[in-house]
Amino acid sequence: MREGGSGLSKQIQWLRILVDGAVIVASILLAFGIEAWWDGRQRNEDRLELLSTMLESVRLNQTSLADNIQRLQADQDLARRFYAQPPSVLVAVPTDSALAFLNGLVRPDTRQAAQGPLSRSLDGGRLSLIEDVRLLGALDQWLVRWTELEERAGNLAVVELAVVGSLGAHEAFQERELNARDSLPATMDLSAIRTDSEVLRAATTMLFERRVYAVFVTRTQETLAGIEELLVSMLE
Repeated sequence: MREGGSGLSKQIQWLRILVDGAVIVASILLAFGIEAWWDGRQRNEDRLELLSTMLESVRLNQTSLADNIQRLQADQDLARRFYAQPPSVLVAVPTDSALAFLNGLVRPDTRQAAQGPLSRSLDGGRLSLIEDVRLLGALDQWLVRWTELEERAGNLAVVELAVVGSLGAHEAFQERELNARDSLPATMDLSAIRTDSEVLRAATTMLFERRVYAVFVTRTQETLAGIEELLVSMLE
């Protein structure tokens, strides 16, 4: 009886060891499972936050580009209207109209869109949170488009400065630069600017570069529209 009792006791002890071991293993697996679940949940929250930030940045870029292209087209129209006028008509131009014409030729460059926020949202390795290959491809295309746009903006700034340089000797331009609107005469003589061949050459180059820049803006807008569509669908 004692030997039988001793054998049963040993079996019970081994059973306890097995049960305890199973509990430990289960606890470890559960802990890993909870950790993996939490990490996955946190990663998903980070991803959704990133997508929301990107969507906001994309829309900011779209608004900025739309404003820039609208301003550019307005400048183009003013410059074309100016050169469509015969010099005799430009001898006595009402000051408001004269300043508008000059602004169309020498408006300070304000065409840099708000690319920064979108770039910053992808800094610090956050791009690794994005797994959608379509979005990754669209972002890659956007970076290419933006690099091209910055290059064209730089070219445009150079030719606009050339126009400013060619206008420097003209009295009407000097009066505009003084920015003393109350002291300006009722009319301004722009005929000398209209007939200045150096100004005409610089302005012709500028008008061409503006058209090229507008094409690159349109391409960038199309890429951003595609990114926006993807982001909206991923956040639904």
